[in-house]
Amino acid sequence: MNKPIKTSMTAMLLWSVAVVPAATVSYMATADAAYAKSDNAGGNGNGGGNSGNSGKSSNAGGKSSKSGGDKASSSSKGGGNGKSATRASGSDPVGRVLDRVLGRDKKVTRTKTKTRKSSPAKSKALVARSKAPKARAKTDPMHPSNLGNMNGALNANVNAVLAHIKNGNTNGPVGHLAALAVANVNADGAQEVIDLKQDFTDLQTALEWAEYTTVAEYYEALDGVEPMPNADIDGKVTALNDAIASQDALDTALVGSGYATDDEYLAAVADGAEVDPGIDAAISGYMNPVTAQDDLDSALSGNGYEGETALADYEVDRDGVAGIVEIVEVSDAIDTLGGDVETRADVEAEEPSEDDVAGAEENIAAQDGAELAILDYWNKNGDTDPAISDEEQALLDKLNERLDAEADAISAAVGTDDPVIDDDEGDDVAECEADDESCGAPVDEELAAAE
Repeated sequence: MNKPIKTSMTAMLLWSVAVVPAATVSYMATADAAYAKSDNAGGNGNGGGNSGNSGKSSNAGGKSSKSGGDKASSSSKGGGNGKSATRASGSDPVGRVLDRVLGRDKKVTRTKTKTRKSSPAKSKALVARSKAPKARAKTDPMHPSNLGNMNGALNANVNAVLAHIKNGNTNGPVGHLAALAVANVNADGAQEVIDLKQDFTDLQTALEWAEYTTVAEYYEALDGVEPMPNADIDGKVTALNDAIASQDALDTALVGSGYATDDEYLAAVADGAEVDPGIDAAISGYMNPVTAQDDLDSALSGNGYEGETALADYEVDRDGVAGIVEIVEVSDAIDTLGGDVETRADVEAEEPSEDDVAGAEENIAAQDGAELAILDYWNKNGDTDPAISDEEQALLDKLNERLDAEADAISAAVGTDDPVIDDDEGDDVAECEADDESCGAPVDEELAAAE
């Protein structure tokens, strides 16, 4: 299929040699180059310049094997050109001219262009970020960049805080700090009042559980009662018991005698009835129990025992009572309030009134409100949880430390009615040292995306 094209090309080449032997002739590669790129150009050319298959390599870039024993067709390094061995050996002058004209006498070296593929995960924004200066990590929640408007409160000049207190100014960072300072002063000792009231409640609960109403009763129970016999009362008790016994003996003697009472028996004897020695003995030993009871009641009353339980109360005192085992809950409650169970000393603390407790609770609530107002005002606070977070508590601790350092001056300012006019916000923040970042306005750090 290449013969017509080769014939035309040969004619044109002869014409160009004749006219301009040394000139450069333009030539467009056709059959040979096209053939080299075709499916049949799998290896280098064969030794006879024909299109036979002897000497094909297994791929277009490999070395062909020797063909048919022809020395001239020894393998040439293939690039898929399909050139004949004759032209390559230099025995074809026309071919050499063609090579010079077409520039094929020069070695052409192909280089592989290496293109670095960007990782799919990397975006333009990330590239721009890598070029931006790396920001210093600020993980400390109390770092100035995380405090926002609370920098003004933490770095406030104490005089500005005192001025806000005296003027009742609760605006801005310093005003919020002043409100907290006042609430802290008012709430000082409030929790102690509430706790003291609870201690008295605990004591009363423990006493009632142990069936006592006062600390004194509890001490008496611990000590017990020493035996305190009374001879007069004891004698009357004995007389009463004897009278009761004589009554029982008389009743027993009358049984079976036919007489209902001793008076009936005596009347019958007076009328001539036979005498009963047993009844006579019972009558002679009889003591009136009623009279004996009256005597005993009089003796008990004379010694301080009254009422229906007079005799039982005396018997307790007469016999004595062993002390009870100490009740830990009651004793601990007494000790908490300044009492001393060992020496039987009563509590020393004074129980707060209901009004005292109510006032303390109000002051505690005001203190809590001042702290929550600060957290709500804090422009860097992104926490929406009602519970106070660790970062929020850290800020409150810092602010309270700041106020504690000026406790005396703040207490004096809270008790002062004289206003101070000069509390300009511009003077609120104390001057900072050059390397102190806390006074600088915090700036949100943003990384610009690449265009």
